Amino acid sequence: MNIYCTLILMVIAFTFSNLQAAVIIYPTERKGMNFVDSLQADSLTVRLNQIGSTNNKNLTAAQKSILRKEVQTIKKNLKVIHGGIYLSVGTIIVILLLLIILF
Repeated sequence: MNIYCTLILMVIAFTFSNLQAAVIIYPTERKGMNFVDSLQADSLTVRLNQIGSTNNKNLTAAQKSILRKEVQTIKKNLKVIHGGIYLSVGTIIVILLLLIILF
């Protein structure tokens, strides 16, 4: 009976695994993080906000593709600057379920 409940919970968890990833950023004290890096991170964040606020309905498919690639590049750059751990929602649910089952 316990195995069936676990399997059902796992199926439910993987059903929601295609949701957008949750970002958990743990600030790290790095000696390399300086004023220039923080300015670059701020400018990248501003650009991400600009892209997010644009009206994508008026753009062509090629323009949307360019914006998607730019967003991916910006997110990679921010990850390098800030560091951090990225966990999807499905992963968080599975971890929580495992913790509940084990304890």
